[in-house]
Amino acid sequence: MDDTSLSQKTSSRRTLLLAAATSGGLVLSGGITVHGTAAHADVAAAPELAVRGAVPSLRTAITQLGLEGVRPRGMRAVLAQAHVHTVRELLDQARTARELPPQLQFRLRGFSEHASNDKWINGVNDEVYLSAVGTDSSDVTLDADGKPRARTIITPSFGDVSDDSIRNAWKQNPHVLMSFDLRHPANWPRAFVVTLLLVEKDDEDLANSFQELLGQVGGKIRSAVESAAAAGAGAIAGATIGTVIPGIGTVVGAAVGALAVSAYDELVTAVTNGLKNDIFSPLPVGITFPDPGQVRRHTAIGKPQVLEIKELGAHYTIEYDWFLAS
Repeated sequence: MDDTSLSQKTSSRRTLLLAAATSGGLVLSGGITVHGTAAHADVAAAPELAVRGAVPSLRTAITQLGLEGVRPRGMRAVLAQAHVHTVRELLDQARTARELPPQLQFRLRGFSEHASNDKWINGVNDEVYLSAVGTDSSDVTLDADGKPRARTIITPSFGDVSDDSIRNAWKQNPHVLMSFDLRHPANWPRAFVVTLLLVEKDDEDLANSFQELLGQVGGKIRSAVESAAAAGAGAIAGATIGTVIPGIGTVVGAAVGALAVSAYDELVTAVTNGLKNDIFSPLPVGITFPDPGQVRRHTAIGKPQVLEIKELGAHYTIEYDWFLAS
């Protein structure tokens, strides 16, 4: 066979391959090659901007779904980690993730004070202030030392949430305590946890109480998340620094949720003794989505829920919800 015939056959095969890939919804771009039914992508490249509704490239899909760090390398491992069977399903999942509402909000809808912890006061009129630490499993990434590093979100403290002038407005306009970026590249299942911090004001040093409490609780949460991620991530050696660690969503959510009252006892006691305000045990509230397609259908979305607090002689209830914001 002469060189011309070989070149023509090679060109013909490439044309057929591109046609097959296009008809199957597989968009080839930047470093992606296809061999039969398998594919390989240069996942180190940044995801490109795409028109809403368009099929993402394979490279974009892998980045969007937090699959750059999958080890061992290869499309079979990528599909297994994404819990799909075909490249077509992978691309669909990435498109769904990219078209989610931009924000997941944790909102306060009400605060009720049933019993005060101020024994010397007749009636119920504690001054209660609130803050929170947020955790998103997609914010656990691979650090330069090869270990997981977690980032948390901290909200400013505010209150008095038992004051009618503040809480009554929540009935019509729930207070957005925390927002998470739903379109951020993430591996699924994906877990979100908001750890509520309540302080009943007894002296004027409220800001220092929250500053100390947020620092201590945030540190304990990050430590628990990083330990859980290291244990649950599997083989991540060789993954790119800064990439999302795949396969840890469920264990990260469970790790923060499992931080029982006893885990915080020592630090809460230290802050309380030093600053003389009544500090309640941190309260984790979480939600986990199996995959992007389940976000809108999750039973907790938009559903008012109640958290009951009975501690330090006080009895409070907090009404909250999870909300998808455009």
